[in-house]
Amino acid sequence: AVVGVAYSTFCGSPENYPLRDTIKMIALHQIKDIFGHCKPFKKVVDKMFDPKNAAEGCAKVFDEGYCFVANFVNNPTQSPDLTYKGMADYISETGNGRKIANQYCSFGLPCLDEVVKTMKKCAKRDADFWEKSALKIEEKISSSMFQDSIAQQIALLDDGSFKSLIEMIQSEITSYQDLKDLINEQIPAATQDKMISQARAALTNFIKGSHNFCKNGCVAKSTDFFEDAFMDTHDTETCPVVLVFCGQCKANMDGFIEDSAIPCCTQTAVDKIAGSIISTFDEYYGLFQEKEALVLYAISEVVETEDIQVYNYVKLMMEAEASCLKDTYEKLSDVTCTEMA
Repeated sequence: AVVGVAYSTFCGSPENYPLRDTIKMIALHQIKDIFGHCKPFKKVVDKMFDPKNAAEGCAKVFDEGYCFVANFVNNPTQSPDLTYKGMADYISETGNGRKIANQYCSFGLPCLDEVVKTMKKCAKRDADFWEKSALKIEEKISSSMFQDSIAQQIALLDDGSFKSLIEMIQSEITSYQDLKDLINEQIPAATQDKMISQARAALTNFIKGSHNFCKNGCVAKSTDFFEDAFMDTHDTETCPVVLVFCGQCKANMDGFIEDSAIPCCTQTAVDKIAGSIISTFDEYYGLFQEKEALVLYAISEVVETEDIQVYNYVKLMMEAEASCLKDTYEKLSDVTCTEMA
């Protein structure tokens, strides 16, 4: 059972979302066309989106997700302002961030669980399940309708380095097979297999961790903790925005961590997520640097020198920010947690 989850909806009156059911029908048709060659998958999808199950699982995830996006498009001010106080408000008891977390536990996790289990069953029944699905995706991506749609979107872009880069990519990758060939050329098969295996293990661990997180009432505990942390971090003069963490923002956050008791379930969740990201980054950063150099050389003919300089500057800033965040994470990971929060 999910503990401490209060459900509230993003969806108002149905007439406010006139296209929702039509888009849902189109999306389901595409999903079943890609994966429906496996009968258990098609059967599960039909069951999950049966009208009598509209208030649970994947059907509810779709409806709530659609309403959230539609509400944002109609009222962009619903997004959090980029301050730590704004982030605190976003995950407060009345904030959308906490609502999203609660909905994930109530509907998203059961949906994800069912889909992953069914796909594993399909792959076990048919060794070519993923290859057949990939061929369906290739068919859709390579269709003239899809390619024409991409071309129309590119035509709307302002002239400049970004548009030139997109046009270059489109000319080099015209099909799913082109993309596969490029990946196979640049990344050894053994490395690809290792990445896939790690991704599957990470997904399994994420689902398992999510069950523990949700059933132990950790949504409220964690959002309460980080709401207080963000409020303590915010300062209109020394820490006015979230875009720069290094410096006074980091000092404020570190001070809060030292003086506060973090819930054990929150610490465990942060450890698993941050630890996984850091270990993956450390393992593949060398490969990224190698391929980055090749990419920068390849695009140098279509991208302005100034834009590459901006990229390098932004990358250096991001590396510094990542180092500060890692240091704060290690402090959070090392403090003694409490089961009472």
